[in-house]
Amino acid sequence: MTDIEHDPCLLSKPTKIFFAELLLSHAATCTGCEEEQCVGFKKIIKHTETCQVVGAKCPWCPTMHAFFNSHAKMCTNVQNGWSCSVPFCARYKALFAAKAKEQETERLKQLSGTATTSNETKRAKVSDEIEADAGGKYRDA
Repeated sequence: MTDIEHDPCLLSKPTKIFFAELLLSHAATCTGCEEEQCVGFKKIIKHTETCQVVGAKCPWCPTMHAFFNSHAKMCTNVQNGWSCSVPFCARYKALFAAKAKEQETERLKQLSGTATTSNETKRAKVSDEIEADAGGKYRDA
């Protein structure tokens, strides 16, 4: 066996994150596993679901919510609504959808505002050209 198999500290950060995300998916669906890592992860998941500590002061919750967020971004278990068994998956998916809708609405507002401004600019330019061609006859008195 290599040192990496004995010491998880030797794994790269992306590899650790990958394995933690796999463990999250496993622990959320596992019902009878007695693996030490799974049991421990289930305890952390249960804690995160019920934690009353406000803000980022809890040592576990910010990291777990980062995993839940990451999971929800990649989750393809969307069947009959959001039926994923990973905690907070549906909540994060709903947040993503609301944010995307808000961004689309803002984008459309900007586009319509740009179009209006552009049209007003064109009208003013045409009006100035007509006035110039008429020798100032149509200027406001």
